[in-house]
Amino acid sequence: MKLPAQLGTTPYVCFRTFENAALRERVKRLTLGEFDSPLARFFAAHIDLRGFTTFGATPERLVEPAADELRETMRESGIRNVREVEVGTVRPEVASQTREYEGEFGYEGFSAAIEHERAGEIAIEIEGGSLPVRGFISTWKEDSGTGLAAGGAYPAESFREASTASITGERGTGLDLTLSADIDLDPAASRAEIVALADAVTVEPEA
Repeated sequence: MKLPAQLGTTPYVCFRTFENAALRERVKRLTLGEFDSPLARFFAAHIDLRGFTTFGATPERLVEPAADELRETMRESGIRNVREVEVGTVRPEVASQTREYEGEFGYEGFSAAIEHERAGEIAIEIEGGSLPVRGFISTWKEDSGTGLAAGGAYPAESFREASTASITGERGTGLDLTLSADIDLDPAASRAEIVALADAVTVEPEA
């Protein structure tokens, strides 16, 4: 994490990433193990500011370096085409700066073979694609020498896909068989959880 050299302040950053393991396990179970990747993550950073003008390291100056960390972590998680989509305020009770990002998480297709007593084995396949992912990072300060950053990434849409195959030889005529994948990822709940975690980030008092 880098600040402008002329600012005269050096940041020492401890950046941590936490995965929503429960969500990952639920999706893995619902897809019979076909989808097993991190889907929601929380990020937190403690920024120890040292130098002559630590008061000058405002949230406005801290947010861009913190956003660089967020984008890089999203890319390392397999999220591609990461781009800024909105500037907002996630922590309205303190002076803060927030950056919002969006990207796509690619997933491979999967298939199922169904044995029909008359038609024999029927293969139904859901093609691979991408799931939109949203992320944000917010920075604020609790004193002149300490900056904080927190945010996360989460699915921006639920996963709903379907594929249809014909039992009688021609899809749309006669009997069709449909494989439907419907996983309620609840983006609003995921975002609310990450915002609540960000609100809980603070500097622990010294013993």
